Amino acid sequence: TDCRQHSISMGNAFKFVRSTIFNLDQEMSDGDAKAHVCGEIENFIRDRITVAGKVITDLAVAKISEGDVVLTYGRSHVVEQLLCEAKGQEKSFHVVVVDSRPELEGRGLLAKLTQ
Repeated sequence: TDCRQHSISMGNAFKFVRSTIFNLDQEMSDGDAKAHVCGEIENFIRDRITVAGKVITDLAVAKISEGDVVLTYGRSHVVEQLLCEAKGQEKSFHVVVVDSRPELEGRGLLAKLTQ
């Protein structure tokens, strides 16, 4: 097929799910196995995505100083979160949002930042 390759992080997520399924107890019922895998996926999301995003946000907010100009391309949840956090800390800075077709995701970020 003509599909784009998965990112490294997506490959890591696939490996994690495969490993979790492979290591299930053979005696476990289907319902219990499903609940266990879903719980492990929730832990993975919390530990490796949500917490990581918060750490990145905290570190990046500390880098924004009064009068800085931040240039961002498109829309990223973590970038959006850190810009809102910096604004919440009453830092005075400017943001330049670069956008492109066809997605025009930067418009969503711009709308969020100008609320």
